[in-house]
Amino acid sequence: MVEVFTQRENEIASELALGLSEKMIADKLYIDPETVRTHKKNMRKKIDGHCTVDIVRKFILSLENPKEYFSSLICGGLLIVNIAFSAAHEYRRAPRIERICRYSRIKNHKYDGLC
Repeated sequence: MVEVFTQRENEIASELALGLSEKMIADKLYIDPETVRTHKKNMRKKIDGHCTVDIVRKFILSLENPKEYFSSLICGGLLIVNIAFSAAHEYRRAPRIERICRYSRIKNHKYDGLC
């Protein structure tokens, strides 16, 4: 546990290290997601960090037995790699057939079969 964090901040850091989102942490700890964001902001200030990864890194390095969190770190790394390589294929914009259809209805009704 990080000594500069409060008990609640350590709980949130533990859940972040396991890969839970803010909403999942809020549901698990019965608090508002905005409270989780506020705790994260306070933790970043305390350790002079810039992002959630800094909080997780500080938390894991402060543990006596960090092995239980390594599997979540490996899965998180694989997830990031998967997103990076699939982003070019899966997240392209779909063609805007609706614009063609709207335009065609006004002008010449040429593409009515598509709509």
